[in-house]
Amino acid sequence: MLRAMYAGVAGLRAHQVKLDVIGNNIANVNTVGYKSSRVTFKEMLTQTLRGASQPTAGRGGLNPMQVGLGVSLGSIDNDLSQGNLQSTGKMTDLAIQGNGFFVVSDGNRSYYTRAGSFTFDTDGNLVHAPTGYKVQGWMADERGKMPNTSPSNMTTLSLGELNMAPTATSFIAYKGNLDSDKEIADLSYKPEKITVTDLSGKTANLYIKLNKIAGDTTADRGDDRWQWTAYTDISVKDETINVSGTGTPINLSASTSPDFDHIVSGTVVVTDSTGTTIYSEGIDYIIDYDNGTIEILSGGNISSGDTILVDYIHQDQVTTGEIALDATGAVLVNTTPTFNLTLRDTSGATRDVEIKAPQVGQENGGYFAVSDTVTDVSASTIDGTYGPVKTTSTTVYDSLGNKHTINLSFVKTGQNRWDWFATGPVDENGNPLSLSGNTGTIQFDAHGKIMGESTGGPITFQPADAEKVVINLDFSDVTQFAADDSVNVADVDGFEAGSLESFSIDATGTIIGYYSNGLNQPIAKLAIATFSNAAGLERVGDTVFMESKNSGMADIGLSGVGGKGMVSSGTLEMSNVDLADEFTEMITTQRGFQASSKIITTADQILQDLVNLKR
Repeated sequence: MLRAMYAGVAGLRAHQVKLDVIGNNIANVNTVGYKSSRVTFKEMLTQTLRGASQPTAGRGGLNPMQVGLGVSLGSIDNDLSQGNLQSTGKMTDLAIQGNGFFVVSDGNRSYYTRAGSFTFDTDGNLVHAPTGYKVQGWMADERGKMPNTSPSNMTTLSLGELNMAPTATSFIAYKGNLDSDKEIADLSYKPEKITVTDLSGKTANLYIKLNKIAGDTTADRGDDRWQWTAYTDISVKDETINVSGTGTPINLSASTSPDFDHIVSGTVVVTDSTGTTIYSEGIDYIIDYDNGTIEILSGGNISSGDTILVDYIHQDQVTTGEIALDATGAVLVNTTPTFNLTLRDTSGATRDVEIKAPQVGQENGGYFAVSDTVTDVSASTIDGTYGPVKTTSTTVYDSLGNKHTINLSFVKTGQNRWDWFATGPVDENGNPLSLSGNTGTIQFDAHGKIMGESTGGPITFQPADAEKVVINLDFSDVTQFAADDSVNVADVDGFEAGSLESFSIDATGTIIGYYSNGLNQPIAKLAIATFSNAAGLERVGDTVFMESKNSGMADIGLSGVGGKGMVSSGTLEMSNVDLADEFTEMITTQRGFQASSKIITTADQILQDLVNLKR
């Protein structure tokens, strides 16, 4: 009887534990990420009344005779089956579809959870809302490059004050078509004679000669930049002037396109009224044609009645694409002498350059001056154009994130041949930056395809305070067919700095940042852990697990890799408790408990009857 009574007690204890587990499951029916438990029983030790015997020649074998001593708990297992996903709309609510756990840390060790109710703390750290444990993963660098995703590189995911560093442009790719029917660039020139007259009435014929110059002529491509050379067929004699009174110098200004740029040199000789030279070679002076003045730095005083001989040369500055004026023997003969030269530029504007000697004072440092006036005088003209030009613009960036504009133009210069040239970048004052590698040629075959590599490039310029910008160009997708021009930028790298404005989390657990500069890039990746025996994990409360001796070590990696589930943002995994199963188990457990208690009462009644036999 005592064995039966103790068996009943064991049954009560076992069913009580099972009822505890069922009650805990039901209580957590709405707990995010909760995994239900189940109880299994096992038979306790048995008492052997007779052992088994083997058969003999005359008798068969006998089975053992054993009496069980009750029931005990066999196991309490974790049910890690997938729970239903519920949409929340909150970006940091995460769920795993498939195997795996999120990795969180208290700073000392790692824990694992399926409850992805995450939020940010005041430092911008992504934390597990129920515990404050920090979510673990891998942070990208400022350019979005991820590190090695090994467990040793794991760190806390933090989205506080993240900025995107600027990247200088290094590559521009073009695509589209250049119209093969475009006219080839051409230029014609008709020289005309210009008559030069000095104040004494002497004349000389002056001609303008135009020569195409080899070299880089693309700084102002489209303006027909050529070299001008002015020369005369009769020399103009030097003469002298008498100086009286004081005059004010008049500066020269001549800057229409093509530009009038000159180097001025020569001699100045001053004699007094007795014929004594008071200023000649060896005396310091400055001749500045840009400002239109000749300044005497030292020498004797110049008095009224002294004579001055000025013999200076406007020498052509041999630079591709500039107009050069060569006028030798310019004469100053009285208080208001003149020497006229008229040119017409490509835009049709005219320029009458008048060399004038105003009255000069007697102090050292006095000035002789030249000036200009504009008058509508017939002269030589240039006709022609570089033909239709296709230009496309794009914004590029330097290493500090400053914006610059590159204008790339295409001009047809031969059969199946196009020249390209780049312009555009300016400094903070609006002055053009010096470009190198900004010209080149594209050659097409008879089928309109690029032949080999383009000449020229890379385009290089030096912005203020930033690193030198070097941009490689790719024309491999440009064609030449009989169709409208359609060349445009297909791809360009580089961008300005940006600050984080928002983010999203994709199925791979990648946190993608969206920045104020309109770009996005990876910020971080979530770590996902799997185990060889996930059911062996030990619960530590707050819907969090930790490794146990039978769970195996965590295999930490990326979502979707190595059997790890995918991440679902804006959703939470609900409890996997099935109330129908739990209530059914509750009923059977209750009946088992009642039956076990009945064993005790029945055994008690039998014992009572046994005691009553003595009466």
